[in-house]
Amino acid sequence: MTEDLSIENLLRNRGLRVTPQRLAVLEVIRASREHPTAEEIYEIVRLEHPAISLNTIYKSLDAFEGSGLVQRFTIGNRSNYRYDFATHSHVHHHCSQCGRVSDWEHTEAMTDLIRRTERDEGGTVERVEIHLLGLCRDCVRDGFD
Repeated sequence: MTEDLSIENLLRNRGLRVTPQRLAVLEVIRASREHPTAEEIYEIVRLEHPAISLNTIYKSLDAFEGSGLVQRFTIGNRSNYRYDFATHSHVHHHCSQCGRVSDWEHTEAMTDLIRRTERDEGGTVERVEIHLLGLCRDCVRDGFD
């Protein structure tokens, strides 16, 4: 049996109220590969829901983060939070030329390092947050350096 991963069911499974605005906000995050900010989400959602407020966006994002549906993080100048539908531990690569933020899966060597550190230090790692700064594939192809 396959789990229904509709946006509505994701909200219901986390005990969150289902509203057209929340459905739209979560769909923007799920569909985005760019890790949008609250303001970017607002600009997209208000095209379909013109009466939505930025405050509603923030309240929805707080509820989503609190329930584990999205991951909130900062990168670069740290002035804006970004939102990611992928909540598992992974690496964010930030392009210093175009600003694109993309997900990179961490390698087996990184996982081994985390486990050794846990063993040697006697602590635990709940989530890995690594941010790499460099050029994305497109900017390298276009000759930026």
